[in-house]
Amino acid sequence: MYDKYAMINTMRLQDPDLSYEDAFEFLSYNVWGAYVGEATPIYMYTFDGSGEERKSEAIDFYYDCLE
Repeated sequence: MYDKYAMINTMRLQDPDLSYEDAFEFLSYNVWGAYVGEATPIYMYTFDGSGEERKSEAIDFYYDCLE
């Protein structure tokens, strides 16, 4: 199980010019949406992020429910 916020923050630490939205979009398309067989990891929200993260978590959760 992986924390989505931690993954976004890790990407942003590796590339300081990367915005939250760009990191979210990259992970959403390339990682979280990938099916890699029976060993596909589970990704979750901790709902314990920064103000910037909390601002978008309701929208993110809504879109996750649509998938």
